[in-house]
Amino acid sequence: MNNSSILTYCRILFPGEPVSPAFMASLSESDLKSAFRRQAFANHPDTSKATAVKFQLVKDAYSTLLEHVNAKPHVKVSGLHSPFRQQQTHASHYKSTRGRPVSSIRKKPEGGTYYTGAFPSFKLKTGLFLYHRGLIPYEALVGAMIWQQKNRTRIGEIAVQMGWITNREIEFIRAATELPGSFGNRAKQLGLLTNDQVEILLRYQRLSLCHIGQYFVKRGYLNHGELTRELRALKNHNESIDKVKSVPSSD
Repeated sequence: MNNSSILTYCRILFPGEPVSPAFMASLSESDLKSAFRRQAFANHPDTSKATAVKFQLVKDAYSTLLEHVNAKPHVKVSGLHSPFRQQQTHASHYKSTRGRPVSSIRKKPEGGTYYTGAFPSFKLKTGLFLYHRGLIPYEALVGAMIWQQKNRTRIGEIAVQMGWITNREIEFIRAATELPGSFGNRAKQLGLLTNDQVEILLRYQRLSLCHIGQYFVKRGYLNHGELTRELRALKNHNESIDKVKSVPSSD
């Protein structure tokens, strides 16, 4: 997250404050908690006229800024504090379900093309992780991606709820077919949305997507307990890749 985006989130959580790089640098966790309580009450759909999208954006700003504050380097009395514990985790730890006892394998929908190669040694998203684990076929992965995209909220609709553009301007942006790129890029070229606003809209759109794992649960490839376990394994896998990348080369 760059400083420009952090600045935009600060303006959401601290409206009316003279937000500056110095202000961002001085933020503490207690400052964020106090500001979040104020804005959450002022923008909650049950206590104000604000929309659910505005309330979600306040929550998103709080979580992002909290992550930013906690990521700042700090020193303990005993010396430098490392944000990671030393753990020996490797991608080879994640083996295919083919090695499980037959009695532990639950009957799944038949058909489809299942992955049979080596487990990847790079970061993965949920669908690809489950596919490479041999839990879902390729056809289900493609179907889940189509399902997720069909159920996503359009960024133009989010921008209208935020009060950044109007429905009429949405039609104007869509009609500007001579401009290349996505809806967000067109809006920026037309001067109707800023780069920071488009970034926030895309971030919220990703957060509002139906979780792809639910697609596989509904179709019987996994149950809720198995999905929870696999998501923990996915988190461990991606963190192990980050740790390997952070180790300096001996060359």
